[in-house]
Amino acid sequence: MSYLDRSVYHHHPNNNIDEDLFTTALRFRLLRLHGYNVPSDVFKRFQNEEGEGTFKEEELGSDDAEGMMSLYDAAYLHMHGETILDEAVEFTKAQLTNCC
Repeated sequence: MSYLDRSVYHHHPNNNIDEDLFTTALRFRLLRLHGYNVPSDVFKRFQNEEGEGTFKEEELGSDDAEGMMSLYDAAYLHMHGETILDEAVEFTKAQLTNCC
């Protein structure tokens, strides 16, 4: 079993993995680029309790430029109907514009 296969097998969105935004977005992006159907739900834990359109700005603020860039890149690999990734594009654009 390849590393990517193991990564997909062991990384499920419902697992409570303590990965930061950069790592989560990088894993998502690499797996999607290699043809794996990774659910966009992996980013839900970075949203506020209110749900749609509200990322945890206080935790994911502009001081994490590396994480923001990683999420921004990953969000462009969205499929039709993945609103969380559409919201991620808008959120990261605003955060990166404010920081730089």
